[in-house]
Amino acid sequence: MRAGRWRQRVAVGLIVIGLGGGCKEEPRDHLIEGQRALASRDAELAEQHFEAALAAEPNLFEARRLMVDVEIMRGDYARAEAELNALWQARGFDREEGLSTAERGARRLMADQYNKLYRAWASDIDRASHPEVFEEVALKALSSKSRDTGINEMLRGFYRERADHFIDQGDKISAARELEKIQGLRTFPDTRQEYLDQAQRLRREAFFEEARARFAAEIQPELEESGAYDAENERILLAIEQPVDRRLSPSSEESTIQARAMARQTLFPTLAQLAVSIGGLDAETVDIGAMNVPQGEVEQEKFRVGRYDMVAAFTLESLMEMAFEYAEEQRREHGEPIGESPVESPETMPDDGGETAP
Repeated sequence: MRAGRWRQRVAVGLIVIGLGGGCKEEPRDHLIEGQRALASRDAELAEQHFEAALAAEPNLFEARRLMVDVEIMRGDYARAEAELNALWQARGFDREEGLSTAERGARRLMADQYNKLYRAWASDIDRASHPEVFEEVALKALSSKSRDTGINEMLRGFYRERADHFIDQGDKISAARELEKIQGLRTFPDTRQEYLDQAQRLRREAFFEEARARFAAEIQPELEESGAYDAENERILLAIEQPVDRRLSPSSEESTIQARAMARQTLFPTLAQLAVSIGGLDAETVDIGAMNVPQGEVEQEKFRVGRYDMVAAFTLESLMEMAFEYAEEQRREHGEPIGESPVESPETMPDDGGETAP
């Protein structure tokens, strides 16, 4: 009896040993356990399982991809970005054509992962101390998922804060630039217009402040010396004496209107040069023909056969406005765009609602 029982126990033990020896863990098992560890926010355990999976199967895409989540969980965002970029390139996801259904699915997962990375990264940045870094990272998040409401709202608040910061410093132009960036975000049209209007007001205020100071220092003294400036009403007085067609009759209202229009046309170059000087524009590049000339007021006029004399008054503000409008139009056409989107439109991923990876 005893011998039989001993042999039975040995047999059972051998079976158990044999079963244990055949239960080698597969890479997929480590992958599952690693995912469970991530769900439990155990970065160390997750890394162990993913490394074990990769040791057995170095090209296991999902293990490499999920290792990025480990780095994100640890807050090592730069490393996570580098690993994502390397995997994206290795899988050839830059191309649009020739991707299988499975590859498009993997590509979409990675695009979401880019967004997850940049959202977490942006949220951890002290945007008051490192505004440039925050903006760069947040824009990367937006480029990977343009419809991300949270990132759009985060950037809108950031640009608003930056604008207020520059206003407090007296830098209205920089404040306007920050507000104009909101035009590239997904937000309500009324909100975009509100910020664009405020940016335009700030630009106008800054331009007028500089123009007034320039006028007072460089132009006003000479005009006052020649009696061509009414300081109390801030008006510039320009006189013109010019011959006119002798067929125009001083007693005719129609002839008077024609003579007056001709005089204003003659005054135009002088007005344009004044506006250019007041606005600090580059006289060599200004196209005065593209400037909008203010109407002005006729202070005095004397019309006789063959001759028309006039004194016209133009407010300082109207000439500053003339220069500002021209400068803004040139800025739109040739210089710094208004309402420019802060990120270039990235390539659109197929079948994913337009989400991309940087």
